[in-house]
Amino acid sequence: MSNICIVVPVYNEGKVFQQWLPSLLSVALEVGAGVVVVVDGGEGGEEFGVWSGELGVKNGEWAGCERMIFLRHLVNCGVGAAVMTGIEFARRQGAGLVLTIDGDGQHDPEDLRTLLAELKKGSADIVNGSRFLKHQSIPVLRRIYNFLSNVIVFLVAGFWLSDSQSGMKGFSARALKKLDLHSAGYEWCTEVFQEANWYGFSVQEVPISVKYTRHSLGKGQSFAVGVDMIIRLMVRSLLR
Repeated sequence: MSNICIVVPVYNEGKVFQQWLPSLLSVALEVGAGVVVVVDGGEGGEEFGVWSGELGVKNGEWAGCERMIFLRHLVNCGVGAAVMTGIEFARRQGAGLVLTIDGDGQHDPEDLRTLLAELKKGSADIVNGSRFLKHQSIPVLRRIYNFLSNVIVFLVAGFWLSDSQSGMKGFSARALKKLDLHSAGYEWCTEVFQEANWYGFSVQEVPISVKYTRHSLGKGQSFAVGVDMIIRLMVRSLLR
């Protein structure tokens, strides 16, 4: 596999993923990255074989973007577990840089170039893509929830970030050697910065675009999930 790997967790994304994947593959081809798609259980997992066939990409075979691999959890384990499955696979294949991007179509794959450029500068171990570093339309409730999450991240990890819950992140070789996420759900985004604090990783934010649709707004963290996440993170911080 390429030295650069893009990890994409997906869960019941349907045609949204099918329509969005070609643009991701185009970027992967140009930057010389491999793509690891982790299907986190859900319905219709078999359709990924159909999608890859339509795109001219067969699981595990060489494609225009180096390698494209489809991995699948037999049951829904959570987005954090899917991300860690992809990262662990990339590490075992010898990847030196890993980028993550949500599979629900809200992110623009072109922004991966910005994260990659920052990683290649060597000035940061973790690069966080922020939806709040440029003016764009973001629902009010998302803004409020993200701000509260940023406060929690600051309290448990010591980093003040503009978008701690972004699913678009980049990891250097140094970070990959020690990164070991245990959060199965959305709290993985916060745990990353706890790890950064514990291991002394440097963190840099870069602006990214976001496009919300009815599908992507149906994903993400609800208030109840957010409260559960906070409790889990606090307990884990005390036990560390």
